Amino acid sequence: MFVGRSEFPGKRGFFSGCLPPDELAATARDMVAAGGRPHFGWWVSALGLTSLWPDSAVRVAGCGAEDIGRTRRTQVLAALCREVELAVFGDGRWSELLPGQACRGPLDYYGALASVYAAAGINLNVTGLLLPGGLTQRHFDVWATGGFLLSDDNPGLGIFPRELVRETVFSRPDEAVARCRRFFSERTLRADLIHAWRAEIATRHTYDIRVADLLDHLARDRGHGTGP
Repeated sequence: MFVGRSEFPGKRGFFSGCLPPDELAATARDMVAAGGRPHFGWWVSALGLTSLWPDSAVRVAGCGAEDIGRTRRTQVLAALCREVELAVFGDGRWSELLPGQACRGPLDYYGALASVYAAAGINLNVTGLLLPGGLTQRHFDVWATGGFLLSDDNPGLGIFPRELVRETVFSRPDEAVARCRRFFSERTLRADLIHAWRAEIATRHTYDIRVADLLDHLARDRGHGTGP
């Protein structure tokens, strides 16, 4: 099951007039096919940008990262559509990007989403490439509801135990398909991972724990004379 927008609201207007070079776009597609991550930082470097402000050229880097991110997400979803029964919730543009795949419309984050996460056999996450090490709410919410999350591998997952991460990530579309097949057949492993991940989220990543940890770090910084 996948829940998400095909693009962020106002994307076309925000990136109006931005045309990433064709040769860089082709290189980015090759990277994705090999399991690479042509994220925003890669585009900045590939375009030779030495400053992000006030030159508007940085928007070209952002456009390149956003476009290849959607391409990667679409490729993963398309690969899964061919091999497993996939439910897609989101805007109508998915019907254009995934011909033959029915889109069930958006879900209310504060309503039915949590129960859908919990009921799905596997929830899919394909992180956007605008933030090189970014995570999404799915990385926390799905496990917290008792659901199972399969995600692309990215540096942001370093905040979690590697022994849990390595079991639940993929780098290429074919790897996502193979992982889904594995977890549909190995139900006990899937249940064990849900239990372990849910415990990890509950003991280390709730809002109150995060705030307490932040305050502790600030107090230690002040104690060492590094704070304001």
